[in-house]
Amino acid sequence: MTSAFVFCYERPDTLRACCNSLFMSSKLPDKITFIDDGSRDPAVERILKETVHLYGNRTQLELILKGENIGFRHSAMLAWDAAVKENPDFLYLIESDYIYEPMAFDVIDAVFHQSEQGRNCLGIAGYSHPMFRNPESNRIFSNGMIHSLGEDNVNRAALFKPKPVQAGQFQLQLELTSNTCFSAYLNWKRIFEVAAEFPELAVHFKAAFDSSLNPEFERFQYADDAMLSASLSLSWNRYALKHGLDRDQFAAWISIIPSVADHCYVGGIHT
Repeated sequence: MTSAFVFCYERPDTLRACCNSLFMSSKLPDKITFIDDGSRDPAVERILKETVHLYGNRTQLELILKGENIGFRHSAMLAWDAAVKENPDFLYLIESDYIYEPMAFDVIDAVFHQSEQGRNCLGIAGYSHPMFRNPESNRIFSNGMIHSLGEDNVNRAALFKPKPVQAGQFQLQLELTSNTCFSAYLNWKRIFEVAAEFPELAVHFKAAFDSSLNPEFERFQYADDAMLSASLSLSWNRYALKHGLDRDQFAAWISIIPSVADHCYVGGIHT
């Protein structure tokens, strides 16, 4: 089972494009839940209800309208609680300022199921934004951002960056980059296989959704993507060392390019 959560707040034009793009794939998640964080623009609710009406025959759709703007962290905790209860194989967390390419979910599903890297990774990142790309090095993030974050892969996600490939094949090269901007595609079952041996992963992972659990992150009113990346990367590396896995071949995160989505706004969802 695959569950997806789409986090919404304002931006009706982008939201409409996001919603329509989600259904351009043939391999849809088994359940998609839209969570609106109290948007004031009535067009947002209208677009979400139209989406349920238009596409409700293709997969299970759920709409949560929170009524008041109480923060992305609360929305993320709703997703966490549902995932713990439903225990899907894969969990997709999607911000509504991502416009998906045709067949995006098919690509993500293929990476998880058809590549050894995907079966072993804890999550997939696949997005692009012109302000995040340094044309000299072709890194996802600028050198300035990389220097401010440091070079320690405990504090940054380890991503695989693909080389040119033939259809249906994935050749990946290691690149260290920053966090996932909280649009992430998680190998939920694999994460909790690792957490069974390293329980701190589950603790840190939940703290990434609920920043009140970690005093260092209390100042944030939203789910913390850097903590999500760091906890997955650190715990996966410990797991890989324990089991003798080749960390040149596998990483906590893999990245797929061409991107499955275009990230329209720097900074993601604002509440």
